[in-house]
Amino acid sequence: MVYKDAKKFVEDIPKLFKNVKGALLNVFCYQPNGYKTNMDFCEAISKKLDELHIRHSYLSIKYSSCLIMLRMANINLQFNETVLLVTINDSDVAINGFKYTENGYKEVCDKRININGKENAKLLRDEILGESNPKKIVLVSLSKDKTFVKFLRKVLKSNKLIAFDSMPDIDENVIDDIAKWMFDKSFIKYHIIPMCERKYFFITAIGKETFSFLFLEQSEILPLKKTCYVSRCNEYIIYADNLDEERRETMEVEKRCHQNKITVTVDMENFIKVKHETIIFPQLEAFPMNLTLKHSIMQIPVIGILDGISVICLRKNCRYKFLDSWNGLYGKELAISFDETKPKFFEDAFKALLQKPSFGI
Repeated sequence: MVYKDAKKFVEDIPKLFKNVKGALLNVFCYQPNGYKTNMDFCEAISKKLDELHIRHSYLSIKYSSCLIMLRMANINLQFNETVLLVTINDSDVAINGFKYTENGYKEVCDKRININGKENAKLLRDEILGESNPKKIVLVSLSKDKTFVKFLRKVLKSNKLIAFDSMPDIDENVIDDIAKWMFDKSFIKYHIIPMCERKYFFITAIGKETFSFLFLEQSEILPLKKTCYVSRCNEYIIYADNLDEERRETMEVEKRCHQNKITVTVDMENFIKVKHETIIFPQLEAFPMNLTLKHSIMQIPVIGILDGISVICLRKNCRYKFLDSWNGLYGKELAISFDETKPKFFEDAFKALLQKPSFGI
């Protein structure tokens, strides 16, 4: 069946998937009519399938290709042994290394090498293998020009090499292997541990200036979780997927704190969640009370410094309190910039240092 309207397809899922236990979806490269982005489309599919209690898994071109190569080569490894999958395209070679683990095949190498067929065989072999010592090497060509296949057969010639002149289509045996794992996680003979298929990026913004601070690269093992901290001197946090840049999310940076904590998780289906929290340093929060208790006679102002934040406490009515004109509990950034004749301080200095980090501290 062919659908030109993605929303119509999603609406028809209950009818199309009637009496279905599981669904395999190869849709990451699809630009859907009816949805703004591919991610919106995938989320709509998952929501509908979850409502129907249908298990599902998203397949990528890379995942499918690697699985086919493992299957057609009839690879059988022991735990911690590795296999190198070498795919020939028209002008380059893709090299993917996998280690067999108790959870399935874990990718340990992902690189591309440009070739012209005139390279020194030994040097090219060393470049392809790198520091790996695979149990098996599987060579497959996606190019109509078979010159490179003959060339690389010679380059990689050994009793480890299993070579094919072309890549077959996905057959029912491959689908069956994926389906078995969906319903029995102990079936890992040809299971490849899911990898991040979207290239998420995170940037901060101050006015019209933007600064990158976190990338989630493709091929990172899923599920994944990353945490980073953003200075409150920034104005916004923006994140998106390089493949779906129209779907951009923007969060305001919270000012009434010491730091902004960003926790990013990507689940097994490549769906992202971003948690935004404010951080108050407990040492600074308790600073006035500790001064009051430990220094009952002291009257002088005291400066507290922690992780680039400074606070000032003054004695008033027999106890220390934060100085409101120094931003109270939240304090000020310890930054100074000399990018211009007149030095800049605090937030102004922070903004200048993002542009010219060598002109201050």
